[in-house]
Amino acid sequence: MQKLILQISIILFILLTLINSIFFIEILQNNDLKGFYLGKELPDNYSEKETIHMQEVKTLTNISLSLNIISLLAIAFLRKTKINLKTTGKALIIISILLTLGAISFKKFFHYFHILFFNSENWLLPASSILIQTYPLTFFRGRFLSLITILLLLGIYFLKKRHARAGI
Repeated sequence: MQKLILQISIILFILLTLINSIFFIEILQNNDLKGFYLGKELPDNYSEKETIHMQEVKTLTNISLSLNIISLLAIAFLRKTKINLKTTGKALIIISILLTLGAISFKKFFHYFHILFFNSENWLLPASSILIQTYPLTFFRGRFLSLITILLLLGIYFLKKRHARAGI
């Protein structure tokens, strides 16, 4: 059971660390959103729908960061448990393949992602909105493809490894 918890924790940690890193690198480059994540209000030129959507994004990000920390704590707690890194590699490659299927029809994937993870339809913004102008669908598609590539490369790397303790 400890091996399974550790395997899941490692995969979750890798996935969430990549997603959170990609997200926060972008946020740090946008002064409005950086301020928003540091507790300030969005400027008045953002619409009410944009503000509500960004609040939902912030909540989702906080959940993601919390799960990231929990997975890291599980790894630290189970660090002496031996695991087969090939299993981790295979899981990362399977996740990459599944995400690649999502990338084939990214617009649908993006739509269903929002339906699944957001409470409102405030993410359905007009093309003229600040958020859509700043972060068009092509922006997210590019980051998504980068995530798939990194997961695939990590999967291949782990496949070449044999055994390790959690302190990889």
